[in-house]
Amino acid sequence: TVFGAGQLFPELFANREDFHPTLRIDSKLLAEAELEDAKTSRKEAAETLRRIVDTVGKPGQPGEQVRCVVSVQMLTEGWDASNVTHILGLRAFGSQLLCEQVVGRGLRRMDYTVDPTTGLLTEEYVDIYGVPFSVIPFRGRSASTPAPEDKPKNHVRADDARRHYEIRFPIVEGYAFALRKNAIKADIAAIEKLVLAPDATPT
Repeated sequence: TVFGAGQLFPELFANREDFHPTLRIDSKLLAEAELEDAKTSRKEAAETLRRIVDTVGKPGQPGEQVRCVVSVQMLTEGWDASNVTHILGLRAFGSQLLCEQVVGRGLRRMDYTVDPTTGLLTEEYVDIYGVPFSVIPFRGRSASTPAPEDKPKNHVRADDARRHYEIRFPIVEGYAFALRKNAIKADIAAIEKLVLAPDATPT
């Protein structure tokens, strides 16, 4: 656990001795945990962190206090995300299996609403770029098929009991810089002369 005040909502996300809302997990962190406690193996440390992540927000569980999870290796650590709409490959792929694993991140459904006309779940697609498909058969949405209606099917409403947690952000259209009192003065005559010569580089 890393303790620090932070700059973004420290009262909500900064870890303290008795409160750990932010959890970071990666291979480097597991190695550090293993070095700090010789009795704890890397596997045990990983399992402990896994239990915390699996119970995020559940009262009475190890992850009850967690509000923010920071993970730098989404693929190898296996975090689930059901709202993946785009996959962009930025690094070289060493094997076809790795391509399949990356694409697999977009296989979680976001919507389980049944289409009344067909009685089946609606088709969902993921836009994938930079992932070389050489073996995997795939079927995409036809260019002539209109994009599905992107309107929320579930309405989320504010809970009056949590009104004191409300955060308001102003609508900023631009910035204007103005000096109310110009306290900057320059004495041009007192400035030393700067001589530029090809054999000397001023520093």
